Amino acid sequence: MTASRYRFIRLLGVALVALAVLAVGAAAIVPTGVTTAETTVPTITGTVNVTVPTVNTTAPTGNATVPPVVVPNQTAVPTLTVAPNVTTGNATVAPTVSPPVTGGAADVVLTPGATVFLGENGLDITATGVAAGSTLGWFQAGSDVMTSSPDDTLIVSDPTSFYVQPGIRTGAWYDLNRNRAIVFNVRDPSLNIRVWDVLSNQDVTDRTITRGRLLTFRIDSNLDAVAAQRGVGAPVTVRVQGPAGNVYSALIDDLGNQNPITDVPVTSSSFLVPGQGTNGTVWDTANAAYQTGDFRVWAETNLNGMKDNYKDPSGADYTGRTITSQYTVTLGRDDLVVESNVNESVVRNNDFAVIINGQASTDYALWIAGTSSLTGDETAPKIKVGQSGVTLGDPAVGQFAFSTGRTVAEDVPAVANETTNPYYARVSTDANGRRTVGFSTDQQTRDQSYTIRVQSLDPSAESRSDTVDIEIVTGGVAFDAIESASVYLGEEIVLSGTNTDSSTTYLFVTGPNIPGGGARLTDMAAVVTGDAGSFTSTSVAADDTWEYRWNTANLNIDAGSYTIYAVSSPNNRDSLGGTEYATASVITRRPFVTANASTATVAKGDILAITGTAEGNPTTGVAIWVFGTNYYSRTTQSVGDDNTFRYELSRGTTQNLATGQYFAVVQHPMTNGVFDVDEVVEGAVTRVYDTSGNFFVAAGPGRLQGSDAATALVNLINGPNIDDTYTVMTFAVEEASITLNVADVRPGDQLRVEGTTNLAPGNDLLVSITSSAFEPTNKSQEGGFSGLSGQTTVQAGEGGLNTFNFTADTTSLPPDLYQVVVESPTAGTSQTATFSVTDEAGGNVTPGVTATVDGNATATVGTTGTAAPGETTAAPTATGNATATPTPTPGFGTLVALAGLAGVAILVVRRRD
Repeated sequence: MTASRYRFIRLLGVALVALAVLAVGAAAIVPTGVTTAETTVPTITGTVNVTVPTVNTTAPTGNATVPPVVVPNQTAVPTLTVAPNVTTGNATVAPTVSPPVTGGAADVVLTPGATVFLGENGLDITATGVAAGSTLGWFQAGSDVMTSSPDDTLIVSDPTSFYVQPGIRTGAWYDLNRNRAIVFNVRDPSLNIRVWDVLSNQDVTDRTITRGRLLTFRIDSNLDAVAAQRGVGAPVTVRVQGPAGNVYSALIDDLGNQNPITDVPVTSSSFLVPGQGTNGTVWDTANAAYQTGDFRVWAETNLNGMKDNYKDPSGADYTGRTITSQYTVTLGRDDLVVESNVNESVVRNNDFAVIINGQASTDYALWIAGTSSLTGDETAPKIKVGQSGVTLGDPAVGQFAFSTGRTVAEDVPAVANETTNPYYARVSTDANGRRTVGFSTDQQTRDQSYTIRVQSLDPSAESRSDTVDIEIVTGGVAFDAIESASVYLGEEIVLSGTNTDSSTTYLFVTGPNIPGGGARLTDMAAVVTGDAGSFTSTSVAADDTWEYRWNTANLNIDAGSYTIYAVSSPNNRDSLGGTEYATASVITRRPFVTANASTATVAKGDILAITGTAEGNPTTGVAIWVFGTNYYSRTTQSVGDDNTFRYELSRGTTQNLATGQYFAVVQHPMTNGVFDVDEVVEGAVTRVYDTSGNFFVAAGPGRLQGSDAATALVNLINGPNIDDTYTVMTFAVEEASITLNVADVRPGDQLRVEGTTNLAPGNDLLVSITSSAFEPTNKSQEGGFSGLSGQTTVQAGEGGLNTFNFTADTTSLPPDLYQVVVESPTAGTSQTATFSVTDEAGGNVTPGVTATVDGNATATVGTTGTAAPGETTAAPTATGNATATPTPTPGFGTLVALAGLAGVAILVVRRRD
């Protein structure tokens, strides 16, 4: 091995040892910075008194201290012990629990990282290691304390008398002269007070209480840090100001002890001021020194001058920080009072309540006095079951003798032995001396005045009692005005009204051939007094209203006048005495159907509409039957809310109908909502049956035709067991026809095409006018065509014939013989006529003139001539009274070529079938 290679290996070994030393140092320094979910607490890198590390080639031995080594991408921080609930920057540091310090002083901070409060003055903080002239630094949350510049600083002039000046940053402060060791945590003080009942363990702040309550005070603050870290409680003074304005420095407890309430040392965050009385009582409100009235209570602290130094922005004592808000506790008389929640009478079947005001957490007897004579169906108001603090029928209360020789149980109505008596109860007041007790009334509650009595069960206070009177009155039943007192059987009628006498309204009806005592609305069964199930009933809403929707379909009653009864109890017409009721009259009528055809004669290809009215709300609609020669159809059509219906035979249907007479029957199902005569399709045969089995054949072999089939249907509907009704109509189907009238005209005169048709009004007719002349031309001659086209609408006429007319200006038509065609595209029919345009009057035709089409027609004006190479000759179209200007062309041939005839534009307007 060469010398140089030996030296290289030796240096490599030294380097490996050095790396091992570095790894040990890095493992010994673990990050311990504390963070919250929102912010990161500033962290300290390194240890206290850090020196520049010297890297050795040998590992440490014994108790040697390895200097910190910073590893790339890793921050080394010391273990940081902080005081409970310390706020650093904007972050809350989780407390490290340390054993409580004892035997200290309120102005001496004993440990680094302890809490100090804004406004404290004269603090001795030497135990934190701070020297006079030291500079303290404050860092934003998340900052690296060892490497970052402080965001705020302060200089400690005298660590034995340090002032936590209001306005400095709250949170952790570090000594910049001692490797940034933590010194203390600054906090904003918080303070509140509650008046506390020691027996019920309840807050009675801002309440009215009866004299005799045993009280103390609960102080809620963050001053408990003083006791935990300095070994002595923070002083808090409780202030109690009497109704006369005097402020107490001590309060008397139930054992007669004076309990000072100034500078109370607070040792916990929720601190009960300890007293010498029962259960720690500080204040016995029954003591004669305290009169009834309002007492104001607040608390304040002047820990190390904190209240004097720390003021709110207005300069006043800082509420919530060094002084609390002022609260009130009202001492009332030790009386027993009962009052009602209603000012006047109570309509029976409604609830009411009484409110008892007495001593806190005390039992009282409550009962309906002087009601023992009520027996049978008439009862007194009852105490409601299941109420908190109310023991219904308590035996001890029942045996309580409220007067000589008379018990509570003897003063109320008797009940069966196994039944809890609802007329008396033991009532326990709450911590405020109050209890609300609810009572119920019903249809059997007698209408009279009742006395509710409450009395103390304490033998030493048996004379303490109070009463309140409650007047129970009967209510009433009423009908609202019926929207329509006359209805068709099958329709629904809304019955409504009010009922202040019961929670249920019972309904029945009387009228022709109905049981004398009345009948149930749903099926006309007799109603029986006392049997609620035999009545039609509906619940009464909270606002005392009721409503019932009476469907009069399928009730098996006839048209007539009926009386509806609304009763507060299940009593029929023969036993209405002693109950509240109201009546309303309703007239029922039999439903009927009417129908009309849109025309008595329909042209083939035209629409036939059957419209009408069907009263009685037939939910299944109406059936429409149509019979003719070799024709049968049946369909149903729904009826609208306005009781009308409409059915159409489409153009396609009438186009295929044979000419002749047809019969239509519109059938109404009546009140049972069922078509009692209906068709049954059995293979190739359709039979029409009634409910008794009678029938006829409507389609297929052996069928009845036309009027015979219509008559057979009507006979079935007229059957004695059929309640359906009907109406009949006829109409005729004819071939569509058009007649024309047109006369010769001179050039420029108005052409009038008139005629009649059996097509229905509203049908569109197309009109085309073309020259009837024809003569071949040679290639050198000019060629073209002439004519007009347009549209007109059928208007209603008289005597079954409707009319139409079409007018056009003939200025563009040269003298010639013309053919006019009037056509109905939907009906597939047309008519042709001829007329002449003559120039006997010397009229000349000028190419390129304007043609005007009147009569709401659309005209296409044809012009003659030959287009020049590269040009197109278009025929303009004029609609209504519009003026069409043709494109001028040179010359006009008298004869129209066959190709010109083929070029006539025809406007076709289609209508929806």
